Parts: sequence; structure tokens; C-alpha cells
Amino acid sequence: MHFTIIGKRAFEALVVTSVIISVQFSADVYASVADDCQGENYQPNIVPERMGVREKKHRFRCLVEADLDAVFSELNAQYRIVLNAVKQNSDNEQLERWRLKYGVETNQQLLAAIKPHPRSIAIAQAAIESAWGTSRLFTVANNIFGIRPFSKDEPRIAANKKRGDKTVWLRKYASIRESIFDY
Repeated sequence: MHFTIIGKRAFEALVVTSVIISVQFSADVYASVADDCQGENYQPNIVPERMGVREKKHRFRCLVEADLDAVFSELNAQYRIVLNAVKQNSDNEQLERWRLKYGVETNQQLLAAIKPHPRSIAIAQAAIESAWGTSRLFTVANNIFGIRPFSKDEPRIAANKKRGDKTVWLRKYASIRESIFDY
């Protein structure tokens, strides 16, 4: 799990934006994604020219929501497994392996580390970071959250702008699902 440190104002803006986007996203829901996107053949790397706001949101939803639901379902299942293990026996070997994997010392820290972000926050950040799935980062790298690599060995692409004379690198993912899982 990756964490980005942001200022208090940026965090407050993200929370407010997530509420607004979640409400708008919910208001735009006519049916389930499977029904609403049936017959649509959107590709992450192909952005139609001259899309209206409603079409952008619909395309974004069709490209992201099914993967988001699948990843969140998997992460919530993992969280429940760990939670049950903690409740049953806080000192078993599997819990120790998980604590090592996530770099934490206690079971409470482990639970905090693996608990998925609220879905509404994930949707809001994905919409903002990817410009509703139209950004270069989204279309070229399947990176919908603006996640940076931790090493030079990870797949990555250069951002369009530099910081001074330094290149800014961003993670490149094989799929949208992989990007969401990394979030």
C-alpha cells in the first residue's frame, strides 16, 4: 500500500471533492455497470475527441468501476481474513508473515495497513488524477492515481514536466486493475 503525504487543505479539498464526485457518480447511475456498459467497447488508451462531461464520466465508469469493485472485494476479503486471525490468535505464524510483508509491528497496525480506502475516496482521486480517464498517465500507463515508482526497476514513464532539471517518474501498470490494487 502506498501513501501520499498531502497538506491539510489538499486533504480537505480531496474529501469535499470525493463527496461531490460520489454524489454525481451515484446520480449518474442508471443500472449496474454490467448493464449500463454492455455493448460499450471503451479502451483505456483510446480517448474519443470532443467528449461531453456526461460521456467522459460514463466512459470512466465503464473502464474503472468493475475493476474497482473486484479489487475492493478482494481487499475486503483479505481484511476480514486477517481480522478473524487477529481475533482468534494474535500470535500465529501467518500474522507474523503479514506483519513483515507490510512492515508493521502490531496486529492493529497490520489491520490499519490493509484496510482498503473508502471506495468514494478512491473514485474521487481516480477521477481527479486521471481527468476522468483522459490523462496521458491513464491512457499510456494505466496509472489512475498518479502513483510514483519506488525503484528504477519498476515499470515507469516520465511525466510531461520536470521538477527543475529532474525527471519525474510515474508507475506504469499492465492494467487498470493492477493500478487500483496498488492504490
